[in-house]
Amino acid sequence: MPQKPRSPSLILAIILCLPVTLLQAETTDFDGDWIVNAELSGDTDRQVEKAIREAGGFPSGGKRGSKERYRGGPADQLLYDHISYDQHLRFEYREPRVRLIYDDGFERSFYADGRGRVASASGTTGGDRSDYSFASWEGERLMVESRPLDGGNISEIFTLEEGGQRLRVELELHPLSFRWPILLVRVYDRVNAAP
Repeated sequence: MPQKPRSPSLILAIILCLPVTLLQAETTDFDGDWIVNAELSGDTDRQVEKAIREAGGFPSGGKRGSKERYRGGPADQLLYDHISYDQHLRFEYREPRVRLIYDDGFERSFYADGRGRVASASGTTGGDRSDYSFASWEGERLMVESRPLDGGNISEIFTLEEGGQRLRVELELHPLSFRWPILLVRVYDRVNAAP
């Protein structure tokens, strides 16, 4: 008995699902624990001072003698502190959700499928008093946009290097109180890499 030919819509559905499956396999390589490589990462304090000078200001020096002179601003700027100063990062991706956990259990969770945030005339549908982020994949890079509580914005580009053993994060931090953005590169090494 001859087989019934497959419908074109079934074949099209299979073809359309293939790239999503392949993309998911690529992006899970980001999963794991990471620690900052201080030698390869930019100096956050220097980049803050550079942004202040670019805007025509004079850096105050923050907490003299401290390695994290500009850490610890207002509570609505907590997100800037964690992504630019913390030494550890845990990356978890379960399509389409990304979960990033920093020092002291500070956590960010957002979606990487390009979805935005729903808002109404009276405000957003929830989480009005929290930072929010949204992201999308561009090939093997994760592009993240964030809105911290202070009303500023953050752009991040996550890429893997060195065969997946190194994570590079390019940051553009623009607190609302700054006239010029802070440009910073953070490089992380994978913790407990397989031999």
